[in-house]
Order: sequence, then C-alpha cells, then structure tokens
Amino acid sequence: MKEKIVIETEELKKVKRYELDILQAVDKICTKNKINYWVDFGTLIGTIRHQGFIPWDDDIDICILRKDFERFREACAKELDKKFFYQSYETEKDYYLWFDKIRYNNTIFKEIFLAKHNIHHGVYIDIFPVDNVPDDYRLRKRQRKRYQFYRKIVQAKYGGLGFRKGKKKIGAILIRIFTFFVPLEYAYKKGTSALMEYKDIETTDVQMMVDSERVDTILPKKYYLKSQRRKFEDISVPVPIEYDKVLSAWYGDYMKLPAEKDRKSQHKLSELKL
Repeated sequence: MKEKIVIETEELKKVKRYELDILQAVDKICTKNKINYWVDFGTLIGTIRHQGFIPWDDDIDICILRKDFERFREACAKELDKKFFYQSYETEKDYYLWFDKIRYNNTIFKEIFLAKHNIHHGVYIDIFPVDNVPDDYRLRKRQRKRYQFYRKIVQAKYGGLGFRKGKKKIGAILIRIFTFFVPLEYAYKKGTSALMEYKDIETTDVQMMVDSERVDTILPKKYYLKSQRRKFEDISVPVPIEYDKVLSAWYGDYMKLPAEKDRKSQHKLSELKL
C-alpha cells in the first residue's frame, strides 16, 4: 500500500475552497430546478456545531431523495460548469460506487482505495441518494439483505486488497474466489436494482443504504421534505427542518466534540495536487 499523504494546513484550506466552489454550483442548479437537497453527516454537524466545516474535516456530503436524484443527474448533465466533472457509473466505466461525486478538474485528491482505477481523481463532494424502504418490516429486511449481498461482492472485486487488514482482507479474498465468475458490472446492477426497488412506491420511511455505517438507520421521509438555510463558512446551505432528530439518530450527542486523537481526516491519500 502506498504511504498516506498528510494534508498540510494550507493545502486543507485550498481543498475546502474547491469544495465550496462545487457546492455553490450544486446549490445554483438545485435552486433553479427546484430540487430538494440538504447537507448531511459530517457536513450537517459542521453546519450546526461550527457554522462551517468541522475544523479537521476535508469533505462535503449532500443527500437527495431518489426521485430528485435522477432529476439532479439530468440537470447537471446540461448545466454543470465545465470546470467540474460529474462522476457516476454512467459517466465513467471504471466507477463502481453507489453514490456520485462532482470533481474539480485539474486537481488530484487520489484516495488509496481508488488509486488503481482509471477514473477522475480530483477534489470532490459526495452526492448520496436516499431510497424508499417498504413499510413492511419483512420486505425491508429482504431489500437490505439483497443490496448488502451484492455490495459485498462489488467491494471485494472493486476495492484493492492493500488497504485491508486481518479478517476484512481474508473475507475479501474469499469473496473474490467464490464469485470469480460473477461479473462486477452484473453485481453492481443487481445492487442498484435492490436500492431502487421501491423508487416508484410511496413509503413512510427512507434509508441511506449506500453508506455502510448507516445501513441500519431508517428515518421518516417527512424529516427531509422541508429545509431551512443555515450559515456554512461564507455561504448558506439547506439543512432538514428536523436536523436534530436526524443527527441524534446518526451520532447521538452530536454537539459533543470527539476525543482529540480522533480529530483527523478520514481520507487516506496517495497523491494530492491543487
């Protein structure tokens, strides 16, 4: 595995400025096309707790309900500034993640786990789809298991082994062996089908299944249907009206700062060019 690059303070400032530039472009497109989006996860914590980035964080996460996610892709294809690149399974043949990214051209922010792939590696923000889940508990469980089954296959085949250790590495090797004849593209499409199984069915709850850390957290869709603008650095961003319930479900006491040893970026980079 390549040695991890440490982002220096001035470099981190530049990364954040690039990301803010992307976010402003997203906000403009969503506002024009009446697409409901909101900042979430660490970006939502940063908005509420710090009125901007979490000081040691280096990314921006936004979420969009699946019905609007498809419209957002279409709008970006027509309206996104040429200095950015919209990255998805549809725009790059070697990109097999279940969420999209918007990258900043002429930059490099190469993460170790994606380094071997022939894809755009620029500074980015993440765009996560939030999917409908059925009201019936048994159907929910079936949907989640189906998606996780194909997700494990894709992760084992697509992700490198060098950054894995111990049981995770052994597990990935075994999955690769037992699914040797299962094409990566097939597993990806089957996983996508599971995520979108209830896309056209009105449901009470939604789930952000594409993030493995939150795969068991199901929340009412009504939490996300209305938003309010909050200060984020020198701009404003939409946050769910029920942001306290959302963040409490994700993190518990989200206003409490983590231990000092945990105040660091989660991204492991092999190359950085700004």
